[in-house]
Amino acid sequence: MFTKTSAIDKNVYFKSVVGPGPKSYHSIETSYEKLPVTTLLSCDKPVYLSAASGISLLVVSRDLQGPFEKFILHGTIKVLPGTFYNLTSVSEASSINKKLAPFSTENETALHEAIEWEPIAPAVHISEIFTLYYQVKKAPYHFGPEQHRYCELTIVEQGKLETVIDGKHYLLRKNDAILYQQNQTHTQAVNEKDTTTYITVLFDMTLLDPQFFNRIFHLSSGQIAQIETFIRISDEDHFPYKNDHLIARLKLFILSLISESNPYPSKASSMKEKYDQDLAQQITEYIKENPEARVIDVTHHFGMSRSNIQSLFHRFVGMQPHAYIEEQRLKQAKILMRDSSYSLTEIARLVGYHSLPAFSRSFKNAFGYSPSSYAKKLYKQI
Repeated sequence: MFTKTSAIDKNVYFKSVVGPGPKSYHSIETSYEKLPVTTLLSCDKPVYLSAASGISLLVVSRDLQGPFEKFILHGTIKVLPGTFYNLTSVSEASSINKKLAPFSTENETALHEAIEWEPIAPAVHISEIFTLYYQVKKAPYHFGPEQHRYCELTIVEQGKLETVIDGKHYLLRKNDAILYQQNQTHTQAVNEKDTTTYITVLFDMTLLDPQFFNRIFHLSSGQIAQIETFIRISDEDHFPYKNDHLIARLKLFILSLISESNPYPSKASSMKEKYDQDLAQQITEYIKENPEARVIDVTHHFGMSRSNIQSLFHRFVGMQPHAYIEEQRLKQAKILMRDSSYSLTEIARLVGYHSLPAFSRSFKNAFGYSPSSYAKKLYKQI
């Protein structure tokens, strides 16, 4: 990100001024294209530069060897004598008005190495999300090998999932994620008796950076919250700009896989933030493992007040604790229905409802259809 010249109070290169500069100075209109800076100019007297059209990038230095600083030209500046400078365009084309003093001498010097600049443009592009679904598998389960032209994100919620990518074995555990490239041969298998549940997202993405692939990422509490919000929005029928939200959130999550596994040096206050994040993750894990728990049970288990827990949920989960508990109960109910080993009455009891009617009301309020309708739909898909 570049700073506007008008936002700089004091520096050794230029000063922002009001007006176009002295009338006695000679005026020159100069146009620029999006090209590297290969030469630097310098003048023995002040030079006035005014933005005319488009967006121009100003490169300045006090020495031909650098260091070089970059600013967006905004308004009018007075370039100080002895400053090396030049401009290029950030937009497709731009123009400026330059004023030189009478009898001034301006020199142009070629650089040994051109000065390039990185445009603020995306390197990751997700054009479409094809599908998002839960998988509930028990041993022995094996799928593949397969390959397809789209990317695939797999996140394990519970249990263990074995995968082989181009002949190399990986073992994903709870809250682990892996990203398959386009046309990458892979398999998935469950070989232990415990039930494994995992999320699969299939999407079209342009991303060539190898550090995103062929590795397991263990998700932080923030990333888990990101995925839960992503899933929550995908279930909403009338969410404003739903598809844009889903694509933007998926892209943000994928970028977080690298940024959170290679963190920048943190501020001193981040130790408390990290502690709170870990605590929020412990609480959400407790709720997932104990779907019958109420908010008061959570407060007793963690020795915290209701208001402190609400504050943590507001910061790291984005919803109230009681709403999160309800969401996790119904989510677990859907998983158990896919397992097809339990009756609806048993499922209602397992996820913390005291009666089937109470479970049915909550389920229909959340999804718009009854548990029995959902179970019948699953049966037809088998």
